Amino acid sequence: MLGGVLNGSLEIAATLRLPPRVVPLIGLSVGRPQGGHWPAPRPRLPLRTLAQHETWSLDATTERALLEAHDAATRARGDFEGRRIPWAAMGLGGGDPIPAGAYGWLEHTGRKQGRATWGPQGAKVDVDLPAQGLRVHGTGDVDPA
Repeated sequence: MLGGVLNGSLEIAATLRLPPRVVPLIGLSVGRPQGGHWPAPRPRLPLRTLAQHETWSLDATTERALLEAHDAATRARGDFEGRRIPWAAMGLGGGDPIPAGAYGWLEHTGRKQGRATWGPQGAKVDVDLPAQGLRVHGTGDVDPA
């Protein structure tokens, strides 16, 4: 899966010569890298936190431990240091309380959901979707007409 497709939907639509009102939402990369040089995979959430069989059997303590271990792996690798959501986006004032090296998956995910400037996807998407023939309302709903 390729992230950020909506943030580049206008450019992708132009490159692929998509007709009006056809908007790329997700991307999937298929194939093998030239020369067989695969990039190192980023740590992913443990499967046990995402999938259960028949009934939910993951207790809150175990789930928290799995998420904290995942967070520690992302912090150790610095996966989110270059993608840090600015503290100012939280609308709380003051300086960022999370020092370098301590920003991981848990903090990043919390900031993605808790930012004060939250919009449907962001200002670029609010411009790009109408440019592709979709009318977008302030709530993030897309007018089907």
